[in-house]
Amino acid sequence: MSRFAIVCTLFLVAAMPAMAQEGETSWGIMVGGNSYSQKGFSFEMPSITGRLSYNVNHFVDVEARLGYGGNTSSNGVSMGMNWLAGAYAKARWEVMERLYVTAIGGYTMANTTAKQATGRLSETDGSLGGGLGLDFYADRHSGLNMEWVRYFDSTRYGANYTIDHVGVGYFQKF
Repeated sequence: MSRFAIVCTLFLVAAMPAMAQEGETSWGIMVGGNSYSQKGFSFEMPSITGRLSYNVNHFVDVEARLGYGGNTSSNGVSMGMNWLAGAYAKARWEVMERLYVTAIGGYTMANTTAKQATGRLSETDGSLGGGLGLDFYADRHSGLNMEWVRYFDSTRYGANYTIDHVGVGYFQKF
């Protein structure tokens, strides 16, 4: 287990007593697109992401995500995201009534598959990432959100690549 994962787990466990007193839990679903970029290749893949979030306090949430990205082709190469999973901290600031600016940061794992005439390569990788968004509450318990997240900025087999996500979604507290 990486040092980062151990530190995140310790912080989460240490925060649990406060979380039990403070928060609300919410779920959400987001549709959008993942953009994979590497020198010589660029792919835009549709995606759907489920979210489970716990409100630690008025300013901070912890969030888990599970996502799936479709397949796309370019220059004889087909690229797909089989799954994406991550754990994040989300800070939010109310800029006007029911509208919040959000910043998210955390760790993402994903499995991608690339296919071409010479074969197929499936990889699982992880990376730190972060992004920005807007949450608009329609009422006290539900709302819409928009966000951009850079899930990956990593190097694999000597090649630098990024995976960015842009999406819109719905969330509901329970």
